[in-house]
Amino acid sequence: MAEGGKVTGPDRIDARTSDTVELVVTSDVADELHVHGYARKADLVAGRPSTLTLATGIPGVFEVELHGDGLPLTQLRVRR
Repeated sequence: MAEGGKVTGPDRIDARTSDTVELVVTSDVADELHVHGYARKADLVAGRPSTLTLATGIPGVFEVELHGDGLPLTQLRVRR
């Protein structure tokens, strides 16, 4: 992410309920990476990659966004 917008990355990540997903985000501003439905978050430090690892045990489609900014980054789609 740069200048308040998404630079690269998939629009959707597909996973199964038995998977582990690793989200790696580098932002040019400090914020918080948030995965809705999983109540998981990771602090983002400007200019440094941050990693959020989660076990995908809940099926559904979940927004992944910058919490403070509200910027959507991707969707996590988890199927059985």
